[in-house]
Amino acid sequence: MTSLEALDVQQNLKQTLSTLEEAARSVEASLQGGATLPEDSKQTLEVLLKKMGEAEEYYARALDSKELYDRLAAIHRSIGDQAQAAHFEKRGNTFVADELEFKGRLQAFYGNHTKALGFFDEALKLVPDHAFSLKDAEASRKRVEKANKDLEKLKGNANSKNTSKDWLAYGSALFDLGRVEEALAGFEKAIDSDAKNPDALARKGTALQAMDKVQEALEWYRKALEIKPTSMVGRVAMETGPKSKFVSRAASAPADREGALEGAALEGTALADGPGAGFGFAARIAPAMMTTTRTAPMAMPVLGNGFDSTLAIRVIRPSFMQIPLSGNRKRQRVGRATRAPRG
Repeated sequence: MTSLEALDVQQNLKQTLSTLEEAARSVEASLQGGATLPEDSKQTLEVLLKKMGEAEEYYARALDSKELYDRLAAIHRSIGDQAQAAHFEKRGNTFVADELEFKGRLQAFYGNHTKALGFFDEALKLVPDHAFSLKDAEASRKRVEKANKDLEKLKGNANSKNTSKDWLAYGSALFDLGRVEEALAGFEKAIDSDAKNPDALARKGTALQAMDKVQEALEWYRKALEIKPTSMVGRVAMETGPKSKFVSRAASAPADREGALEGAALEGTALADGPGAGFGFAARIAPAMMTTTRTAPMAMPVLGNGFDSTLAIRVIRPSFMQIPLSGNRKRQRVGRATRAPRG
């Protein structure tokens, strides 16, 4: 138990998780199908829970290991502590629900509110009171309802006026409803009417991206940014790049970054600077997607040929978590994606 007792949860999240998971496996193995823990395993479990509490407090969120929470739930269920078992089961579900909600929010940002609702609903099945999913689902549901209500009117305007603006509005409503191929046709007609409409160019990119035609999508994002460098959708897509369509976990050690990028395929990857790099959610998204009140400064990571580890991954939602900052370890309320603390 020496390594567990000596564990400094603030130094390296990957090592913290590895040590905690090893301790949990040891405790579970000592049960051997019984309902009573040996005395040494009781002590190990006590220290394990203490260190886990320290880690959760330091990172101000559930840790990145559903396996750990599931194992602890099973241990407490076996020894008859149903309250603790339920606690750890919910923490594990919250970890998964957080990821689902984030994927849904990215879908909503790109404009597919029907697909976003699918992610939010999945999150709420796991954690019915998941606050962010409840709020985001309500917003996406209103967008879908409005799109259904306005669709025929928008279609009529597009056909009668035949302007880029009207075709863009019609295509956007279709995209809200998850009718991606029809939306793409609308965006293409918007471009036919005005080849220099940056919003139409970017929206064509989002439709192609939703159809997994990522390389084609990037070309349209580039065209949009040539005309309108401030295009939020274009900036997000170009920052995340062809290997980072949505969201996934990253490797914790700097040495794993290259492999993490290669393995991310069409999912986003949360990469951060420092010895605890890799915790949190993907944050390579534009400020337009973020609520920046009371948040730390934010910088966009740069992909392409490599990752600039000097850039900080920062905010998504304020007041969700507290990040431990380097130096004097002040805590500042920020969003849920952050740079890792320096040792």
